[in-house]
Amino acid sequence: NGGSSGGGGYNYPPAGGSGSSSSGGDDGPVEEVELWLQFLDSVCDLQVVEVAGMSETARAAMFLNIYHTMVVHGSLVLFPPQTSANWQPFFNEVAYLLSFDVLSMAELEHNVIKASMTKPPRLAMGLGRHSSAPKSVFPGFALAKRDFRYVFCVNNGSLSMPGKICVYTPATLDTQLDDMVGLVVSETISVDEFKRVVTMPVLCN
Repeated sequence: NGGSSGGGGYNYPPAGGSGSSSSGGDDGPVEEVELWLQFLDSVCDLQVVEVAGMSETARAAMFLNIYHTMVVHGSLVLFPPQTSANWQPFFNEVAYLLSFDVLSMAELEHNVIKASMTKPPRLAMGLGRHSSAPKSVFPGFALAKRDFRYVFCVNNGSLSMPGKICVYTPATLDTQLDDMVGLVVSETISVDEFKRVVTMPVLCN
């Protein structure tokens, strides 16, 4: 299914964000701290979410949103991975406590969202002990539906992926998955008619 693909760079913001306040007033930094604390409180609330009772569609939307939140959160706190040497450690070490279970980004991608798909024998940017998909299992979380669109919709921030993500909702998930596949295909696949060559992204491997 392609796994976490790398492009030697990163789409998500560097640590510290833009460093500016949209309010322009003296209360800007205070408001930003309050928003950050509210965000951290919301992350803490994930530990008591009852995942087992949710429909597969609701779980899929939630897991995709959590995954992308983890990518941005990890990038802001730890700094985005800049080389192949720290790409997979980043995705294996950034983790959330969800429904009293600890999940790293790698586990959420390969063992929950893409659980029903074939595991890649080697992750595209993996090195050493992080070179293969995690072996952990999450039977109460794992999505049972084998949907190829998840491969295109899990955006790990690589420069080979679009610089856009969806905020997924259960009611519009199917349409959003289609739209994201279309966006990824339009931005990452190129056709050289003269050489008769089609170039496809790593996630299509």
